[in-house]
Amino acid sequence: MIDAYLAFKKKNKNAPKFVLAGRKGWLYESIFERVKQYGIEDSVIFTGYVEEHEAPLLLNGALAFLFVSLYEGFGMPPLEAMACGTPVITSKVSSLPEVVGNIALLVNPYSPEEITEAMEKIYNDKELRSSLSQKGLKRAEEFTWDKSAKAIFSAIDSL
Repeated sequence: MIDAYLAFKKKNKNAPKFVLAGRKGWLYESIFERVKQYGIEDSVIFTGYVEEHEAPLLLNGALAFLFVSLYEGFGMPPLEAMACGTPVITSKVSSLPEVVGNIALLVNPYSPEEITEAMEKIYNDKELRSSLSQKGLKRAEEFTWDKSAKAIFSAIDSL
């Protein structure tokens, strides 16, 4: 994602800041090193851990939500972004395509070029952003705890 953001920033002089939210995970040192190596410390914000009640504020203020995970059990973060009306760029692997349907830009998580291209599409196309935002709100409504509970109960009942 850092490589993709660097390429995006080079092509777009007024590029928004890149916000990386979440606690430090496995092998996190290389992320900080890469940002420093590229000289983009002023353009990248590391929030650290974000409390659950603060996440919607962060998502509502974002131009887009970038989630290029290599593996996901379900894909709650992209769904949360959609529920906030934030356009989503996510991986076309694991469960993520099933969760977002055709209402996100899907990328190869190993391809900085594809990620950069998706970032540019959302950044440069206001109509696309608006469409993804509106459709994302509707898509998120399809996933409720009530529907999940009924599906689980139905599965258990059928056993």
